[in-house]
Amino acid sequence: MLALFRGMKEVKYFELVLGPVILASFVGMMAYGLYLAHGLQALTYVSSLAHPSASPYSMALAVASLAGAYSTLVVNIMDFTRFAKSQRDQLIGQAIGFPVIFVAFSFVAAGTISSLIYVFHIPSSEAITYVNPVNIMYLLSANKLISAAIGVTLIAATVGVNVAANLVSPVYDVLSFFPKLNWRKASVLASLVGVAFAPWYWYTSATNILNALNVLGSALGSVAGVMMVDYWIIRKRKLSLADLFLRGGAYWYNNGINAMALVATALGAAIPVSGALLGFGPLSDFGWYMALFAGGGTYLFLAKAMRYGFRWSQG
Repeated sequence: MLALFRGMKEVKYFELVLGPVILASFVGMMAYGLYLAHGLQALTYVSSLAHPSASPYSMALAVASLAGAYSTLVVNIMDFTRFAKSQRDQLIGQAIGFPVIFVAFSFVAAGTISSLIYVFHIPSSEAITYVNPVNIMYLLSANKLISAAIGVTLIAATVGVNVAANLVSPVYDVLSFFPKLNWRKASVLASLVGVAFAPWYWYTSATNILNALNVLGSALGSVAGVMMVDYWIIRKRKLSLADLFLRGGAYWYNNGINAMALVATALGAAIPVSGALLGFGPLSDFGWYMALFAGGGTYLFLAKAMRYGFRWSQG
């Protein structure tokens, strides 16, 4: 899909149009569910099915899993914010774009699921399966128009999310390695590399999806930790734009390799990965936060201990 675009300008307009359309579609879906339920009482129905073992730990676990799932955007958000006219604009955009819209989507999704579970008398043991929108399509299959609309919305949402979260960053990476390529060719190459990883084998079940997101996403917490420490603590928010593109510049380090950052990233990422391999839940479940602090802390320690001064090309 990204191959149809010539650059970020087209991606921006695509997301600007798609976002409101998807949100409106989900609101319409919830409204239809409430219409079938003949009232708002269905909105609180799921809470009555809550398992008695639900606890603050479960909520913390859910938040940690969410952090791992969104970690890709944490480390490549600058691919988007660099087009903002000012720091103030990007702060306002992110403050509205993530917390407000995310909460709105969450409310609409919960309302839709709750109302349909109420209408179709879904037992509590099966309620969790209707988080999957495909199963919601099945519930509403008697209404072909509604079912088709849900399917189109699902496809559009999948494309929109993947273009923003999973393709823009790899395209920029490909263009950095092969600057003679244009946007379309880079997007095709990035897509082929993604297909080569055979993601359909990784995501054969909901459990596998969650485990893969936890491990891969948590490992990226280490990358975020190193980036934050480098920018906020070491460089004190000072960035030399010209040096980003210069051999021998402030970011050239040792022949273009920041060895300390690689070591710190590897050590931080090892925490969630080892937790998954050893079957020790807390390490993988809360791996994003652990990797964030371990990777960032290790990088700060190594940087201070080695006293490189962060112009390593001269070292």
